[in-house]
Amino acid sequence: MHTKQICTDYEQGRLSAIHMELLPDASWLTGEYRLTPKPDVVTRVNDFDYLHAPFRKLAEIYANYLPFREEQMSTIAHEIMVILAGQWQNQVWDQVSPRMQAIIVYIRENLHRPINRQDLAAQINVTPAYVNMIFKRELNTTPSALINRERMTKAHHLIRNQGLLVQEAAYRVGFNDPFYFSRVFNRIMGIAPSKVAHDRLTK
Repeated sequence: MHTKQICTDYEQGRLSAIHMELLPDASWLTGEYRLTPKPDVVTRVNDFDYLHAPFRKLAEIYANYLPFREEQMSTIAHEIMVILAGQWQNQVWDQVSPRMQAIIVYIRENLHRPINRQDLAAQINVTPAYVNMIFKRELNTTPSALINRERMTKAHHLIRNQGLLVQEAAYRVGFNDPFYFSRVFNRIMGIAPSKVAHDRLTK
């Protein structure tokens, strides 16, 4: 991990980078996996000071040999990737059809309530089977996978940025069972929601 800061009379900037493989026994350079959505070479984020804090913490942990060192580094790296993925997701918007954009808008506006394929189909006047087909064709995913991803992304924002308790965030994104919510959050985000809440309080 390294950081370079640029300050001139004309512009200011800061570059932070982590060199790592995101999957065990796989190599990005040899094409064994690729991120979806695809990241920019340079990612510009709005809240850079917040994002830079985990970079500094990661470097600090790397330089020491404390208990659970690898686990801590993995958790922080996952959080950085989740934050950056939120920026990369914006790139996908211009690549999907207007109908898919309408579906995504509907999902984001209704995360607090149950959403099924029939609801999505009604938004664009097609059959539920056709909804599955355009999700596969345009996003290479399923409606339920995208809904859960949107819910977990929203929940992460509510916990990290707005300071909601895990249970409150779960309810806000349509989960009545906080324990089930925590399992889904951990599976999708690669970090426990309680860890996100704890890190927010200690930073």
